[in-house]
Amino acid sequence: MATTGAIFEKVIAAQSALNTTGGIGAGKTSGRLAIAAYAVFSATTTAGVVTIETAPNAEWAGTWASIGTLTWTVANDVKYLRADGPVGAIRARISTAIGVGTVDVYLLACD
Repeated sequence: MATTGAIFEKVIAAQSALNTTGGIGAGKTSGRLAIAAYAVFSATTTAGVVTIETAPNAEWAGTWASIGTLTWTVANDVKYLRADGPVGAIRARISTAIGVGTVDVYLLACD
């Protein structure tokens, strides 16, 4: 079944704690041919990594498959990742705690 348009959602807002997650369920991503992620590190950050992951569904209790990482290099910065789909559910996970400041993460799934 073909989909139209794009899904663009802020899935993590002003967070810093290790293993904080936010995502888009498989019902919204099914059939999408590309995904992208933005990590926006605040002006006070000193470290951190966000991993973009996929699984068959949002309730997956096992280890999610890694699509890629968005790694902090400087405060007040944006990192971007793009990958081909289709995928099931996608999520962002803070895989290295954000030092001092916070991160916002946006996920995009499009045709």
